[in-house]
Amino acid sequence: MTTNKKLVIAIVALSIALVCVIGGTLAFLIDSTETVTNTFTYGEIDIELWENTVDDEGNLTETKDYDGIVYGKIVPGDVVNKNPTVTVKEGSEECYVYVKVTDTLAVDSVVTDMSIGENNDWQVVKNDGNVTLYRYKTTVKAPAENNDSTADDINIAVFTKVTFPGELTNDQIESLKAAGNKIEIQAYAHQSENIDDVTVADTEAIAWAKVTASN
Repeated sequence: MTTNKKLVIAIVALSIALVCVIGGTLAFLIDSTETVTNTFTYGEIDIELWENTVDDEGNLTETKDYDGIVYGKIVPGDVVNKNPTVTVKEGSEECYVYVKVTDTLAVDSVVTDMSIGENNDWQVVKNDGNVTLYRYKTTVKAPAENNDSTADDINIAVFTKVTFPGELTNDQIESLKAAGNKIEIQAYAHQSENIDDVTVADTEAIAWAKVTASN
């Protein structure tokens, strides 16, 4: 090859290199993937507290009440039908179920019998005067919804009646009036999955109920 041809080839090669640099057309080997999205759904606990209303004769009806029932005049020895019930709604995660019962009728030696836990269904967690926190005997998990629609809520009765003592003095009746003449009930639920020690749930329930004294 002659010297002139070599020079031409060198000049052409240099020109191509300069074009690549100036034009910025250098390329790299690349690859990419599709996006993989991890979506998380969360379980939930859904509970309700209700009781059936009573008719004029004091019998339970089929109508549910979520606000509380006003009863007529009570006399010593009365047995009043009352069925506060905690419902764990369909699809709820497994949970510990608690009820806080504030019995302002239990004053001045007046003892009302609500028969809570008479079959060991409810266990006392803490008690502070006329306020008592109970836990249901087992964890509760409502069935998940399925195609054949056989799933249902889980209903847990707290008690079914209130019995008043057969002897009440006028002073005791005045004490009852001053205390408010009422029984207040609240329900609370805490997840049970991944809770190896029930006292963890109890501690949270006690904080919720604001019960400080020992049982």
